Amino acid sequence: MSAQTISRDGTDLVKAFESCLKPISGRKGFFTTYICPAGVLTIAWGHTNDHGRAFKAGEVWSQAECDTALAQDLTTFETSVSTILKDVPL
Repeated sequence: MSAQTISRDGTDLVKAFESCLKPISGRKGFFTTYICPAGVLTIAWGHTNDHGRAFKAGEVWSQAECDTALAQDLTTFETSVSTILKDVPL
């Protein structure tokens, strides 16, 4: 997998449209799993068990873990798009 090339501005744009959901009451900066509208177990910034770090229902992640998963997810998606769009500058 290639290194992530999305800029900080790009990551901030993603964060503006995607929320780090299901904060734990009384534990600032910690998040737990939830079922998204599509019925999929999710945590953090929309991370699922389809790729990257796996998790179980009820698991708790820190803000740093959520942000790391987002960066890894973006790298995965960026690699997939670059593979498909070989002759198109992005």
